[in-house]
Amino acid sequence: MAERTYLYSYGDGPFGASATRRTRAHIAAQSQFAQVHPVLMARLFDLCDAVQDAGSDYGFGGGWRSSEGQKNLFVSRYVKVDKWTGLYWDGSPDWPELAGYYVHASGAPSAPPGRSYHESTTGDGFALAVDMVGNHKVGNPMAARFQLKQFADVNGEPWHYQPIEIPNARRSYGGEFENVKLPEEDHMTPLDVPDRVYDSRTKGGQFKAGEVRKIPVGMCRMAHVHITAVGMTPGWVSISGTDTPSESSLLNFDADGVMSAGAPIGLPDGHVRVKCSAPADIIVDVFARG
Repeated sequence: MAERTYLYSYGDGPFGASATRRTRAHIAAQSQFAQVHPVLMARLFDLCDAVQDAGSDYGFGGGWRSSEGQKNLFVSRYVKVDKWTGLYWDGSPDWPELAGYYVHASGAPSAPPGRSYHESTTGDGFALAVDMVGNHKVGNPMAARFQLKQFADVNGEPWHYQPIEIPNARRSYGGEFENVKLPEEDHMTPLDVPDRVYDSRTKGGQFKAGEVRKIPVGMCRMAHVHITAVGMTPGWVSISGTDTPSESSLLNFDADGVMSAGAPIGLPDGHVRVKCSAPADIIVDVFARG
């Protein structure tokens, strides 16, 4: 079976991508993607695989940027003016002469240096945003399935992806992604057919805001647990194998209706604890056990 390749870089081809295709190893080795958090990159490759499996195509446009690169992008799209606009940049870190109010003049939205997740954000210097190329109409609806957040309805940027765990704006970032690690799914056995272990629509009724339910998953060390929230307003679902959930177990749901996300969870007693921030029907599926 031939090794998968992915759309790579911008161009005038279908979906705004170039005709260039590259392997996963090649893309991950390029500086702008080597400096993106590896968990985010792994999720995006999984998304690309799913888009390809659905008969379309997806790939990588741009990842990490230096502060200088972010500054050049910002000033190419925004113009400094002599009146209040709601967008003020103090010129940091190295351009005090550029301090002032700015207005959007052309191109896609951009943030001043220090305010973009495309810049080094985590303590290890990783970026937490990637701009994708390809069929966003297929890719965007799959985002939550891979613990990704897309910005089609935020800044009109369907190409922009971030991890679901972090706030939309970098100015609100408080280290939420510092300790997130790649899942140990290689130690789990995938199930041929996902095991639906719980559906509140047929057992227990809709979750109330703040309610915690202890749901049996099966006696195993860990499992890849997939949560579907039906009819939930924007909020989060916490999943944990113990009575003390960690911050990394929060799955953010940003839209009404049916949203899904999953994560590997340790299960010392064979149960998962599920808690919602808002009323919703919750479905729990298990995709792998270990």
